[in-house]
Amino acid sequence: AIVAMILFMITSDSSTVLVQPSMVVQSFQFLVAMLVMDTWQYFVHRYMHQNKFLYQHIHSQHHRLIVPYAIGALYNHPLEGLLLDTLGGAMSFLVSALVPK
Repeated sequence: AIVAMILFMITSDSSTVLVQPSMVVQSFQFLVAMLVMDTWQYFVHRYMHQNKFLYQHIHSQHHRLIVPYAIGALYNHPLEGLLLDTLGGAMSFLVSALVPK
């Protein structure tokens, strides 16, 4: 939430009134954001499997779950959460030009 607030403050222009984009534009922005986020997470996750240091010290915690629950995708090292979720979400927000409204 803190990262989102910072992004909104950085990207907002307080001197102008925000006009809500049309539903078509919002849908396109959402699809772009999802594509960026999914691509980022795929390649970072794949790299963590290829890099022995990252796998052993950071990513292996994610694979310690024995029973594969969907919520288990969030069972990870804090640095992995920062790289995958926080940084990926910030990039997808900035690339897609989403507005806070």
